Order: sequence, then C-alpha cells, then structure tokens
Amino acid sequence: MEMEDQMESQRRKGVSKDNLISETRTGSLGCIGWFIVCLSGLFMILLFPITIWFCLKIVQEYERAVIFRLGRITDRKAKGPGIFFILPCTDSIVKVDLRTVSFDIPPQEILTKDSVTVCVDGVVYFRVSDPIASVANVTNADFSTRLLAQTTLRNVLGTKNLAEVLSDREGIAHSMQSSLDEATDNWGIKVERVEIKDVKLPIQLQRAMAAEAEAAREARAKVRTRHTKPKLTSDQKTDKCILSKCDALFILHQVNFCLSPVIGDRSRGRDERVPRPEGGVPRHCRVPIGPAAPLPADSQHHRSGEELHHHLPAAHGRHISLHEEVKLLLPRSIGVLIAVMLS
Repeated sequence: MEMEDQMESQRRKGVSKDNLISETRTGSLGCIGWFIVCLSGLFMILLFPITIWFCLKIVQEYERAVIFRLGRITDRKAKGPGIFFILPCTDSIVKVDLRTVSFDIPPQEILTKDSVTVCVDGVVYFRVSDPIASVANVTNADFSTRLLAQTTLRNVLGTKNLAEVLSDREGIAHSMQSSLDEATDNWGIKVERVEIKDVKLPIQLQRAMAAEAEAAREARAKVRTRHTKPKLTSDQKTDKCILSKCDALFILHQVNFCLSPVIGDRSRGRDERVPRPEGGVPRHCRVPIGPAAPLPADSQHHRSGEELHHHLPAAHGRHISLHEEVKLLLPRSIGVLIAVMLS
C-alpha cells in the first residue's frame, strides 16, 4: 500500500507539473496576436541589414534560452546552445545557467531531540535540470533554494539527538538531499549534494566531553599497564645468571681465604687470638655481614671493599679471632652455596 501511495503521489506531481508548464506555453495567440507577429516579421524583412543584429542571438554551451512571444512560451524545449533567430518586437528571451551552483547554509542554532542547543552550518550543491520550469514555476530559483535549505536543515536535525548529529553526518546529509530534491522538483532544480560543514557545541558541553574522554583514556591506560608485565629476554637472563655465579664464587674465595689459617691452627692444636689489624679486615677478605640480600643484576653494582667493610662491626682497638669471624661469615656462605646449586 505504501508503494502504491508513493507512486500515485509521484504521478500526480508529474501531472501537475506538466499542466503548470502547458498553461504557460503558447496556445493560441488570437487574431490580434498573429497580426502583431506578421507586422514584426515584415518589419524585420524591410530593415534586414539593420534588424539582423537584433534578431540574432547566441547561447553558450552551458546555457539555455527560454523564448517568450507576446508573454507566452513559444516551445516547451529551451533553445541552445548555439545561434538562433527571434522576432525583434514580439519575442524576448531568458537565459538560464545549467552549471552546478553551490552556496553555504548560514549557521543555524538548532535544538536537538535531547534538548541540546547546537550551531550547525552546511553547503548545498544544485543545478537547473529544467530551464522552463525554473523560469515559469518560481520567481527566483536560487534564492528560494537557499531559504528552503535552511528550514530543511532545522527540520532534519530537530529529529536527531546529539550523538546522532555528531556521528551520523552522512545520514543527515542524505536526508536533507532527499527532502530538498523532492521540494525543488517542481522548480526544475536538481539538488546534487548536501554536506554538513561544522557542528559547534556550547563551551561547557565541550569541556565536559573532553573531561569524559580523558578519563576514559586514563582508565584504558591503567588496564593495559596492569596486564603488561616486564619480561626479560634470553640474553638478559643469561647475563644475570652469569653475574650471580661470579658474585657467589668471589664470596666463596673470600671465605676460603679466611678459613685457611683456622684450619691450619686446628691441625696444630692452636686457636690463638689474632690481633685485628688497624683499618679492619683486609680488602680481599671483606664481605657483607647480615641478612641475605638479593644479588646484584649486573657488574656495575659490585660493591667495593669500602662498601663491604661498612657492614662489619667496628673492631678498631680490639681483638677478634678468625674463628669468630668465620662464624659470622658461615651463614652467608651457606646461602651462597645453596643459590649456586639452585642456579
């Protein structure tokens, strides 16, 4: 039923358009009309060398000429392009440009469906498809099309909410083109294209939307950071393992050096109290004493002798046996041995 109604409305529209044009087309000039036409032709023949400049008309390729004879359209088909003759006293012509014309729709303040005020402007491209209808059916086709585009923009955007206005510009432009093309069909105007140029929002609404977008970006960044863990490459893992083993061997070498005099004294049945030299443990025997700490990741973090000496108890001015120092070093040595075996 809807299809039949649309076809019927189009048929009636076409009939009314044809009737309107046929009424403006010449039917019968009458006796007086034909008498005036004959006099005009006789006058052109008598003054031929002079009247030729008034009777000869040229129309460009992009133009068409609508000829009126005594106020009536002589033919339903426009003249041109090229050269043609008219009668000097009875005929007048109206030239119509067939090229595509564009104009800007002034910014329109529109209240959307969700009660948000926006300022929208656009551009419309149209051309004259029927020169006779554009002259006979409307006073000023260009100006009328401009006014109609403004009202159509308001009507179309008034049925959309803000989200649709911002995201569906192509659909809005297509709806406007269909509405304008249907309304200007009787004027001989063909709307070729409609584009939405800019949609301006209130300043407060722009700030609110910017803050919301920034919060959404920060939330997504936090989610990505939470799910992303640093992973070492195979080369980095190998280097770390080698450095850990080197540190462990270095500490074992220090422990072995410190144990050697104790073992020798035990074998001879002595455990003498050895005076601690001024300045602390020798550089080659200094190791950190205290809770086990994670081994350094690279060679740049090796502690110097002075840093290792910092963890030893101050022993300046008193005597410590090597046996007591070995007791302090033994827990650390056991931890290092276990780490080396596990690695």
